[in-house]
Amino acid sequence: MSLPRIRCGVAGVGSLGQHHARIYAALPAAELVGVYETDAARAAEIAVRCNCRQFASLDELGEACDAVSVVVPTDLHAAVALPLLAKGCHLLIEKPLCASLADAERVLTAAQAHGCLVQVGHIEHFNPVMGFLEKEATAPRFIIAERLAPYTPRGTEVGVVLDLMIHDIGIVLGLVKSPVAKVDSVGVRLLSKTEDIANARIQFATAVWPT
Repeated sequence: MSLPRIRCGVAGVGSLGQHHARIYAALPAAELVGVYETDAARAAEIAVRCNCRQFASLDELGEACDAVSVVVPTDLHAAVALPLLAKGCHLLIEKPLCASLADAERVLTAAQAHGCLVQVGHIEHFNPVMGFLEKEATAPRFIIAERLAPYTPRGTEVGVVLDLMIHDIGIVLGLVKSPVAKVDSVGVRLLSKTEDIANARIQFATAVWPT
């Protein structure tokens, strides 16, 4: 006996959200119920492309779905997540979870109160390369990670640390599995209201240094 398909929806179908909708529509275990987007024309375009419903409000989306991807600008994550959690929806929230710790705590408190699961879209942890490294790199001594990309206005509601470096921080923490002993960092703001360039050196408690 096959299990019923999970009724999924997407809140925000911009550059990244459209891919959430596309993948839900293709997953055998999922049913893409519909999408919600403040840009009605964009919502209609994706609804037609993915053969799903265009919802007029978050409440309607939440009532129709078991799980929803939240793919809106980071500073709106809490405002979108909280009403969906109130409807009992499990959430996949694009990284980072929220723009502030206070908002993140509100979301997690609401998830616990409503018995919902919340997962953050740190997709690098599901990269097959990561699975290989977790098995083979059992005692890493030195890791260097660099992310360089052309500047784009999308995502500038948070700095480059939360937008990009957070992936590498998560990977390094997952591989080293040791308490952080020291962090030296510098950030520079050039084109936006937050840091555009950042560099961090993390030393772990298990590090062995020459004496």
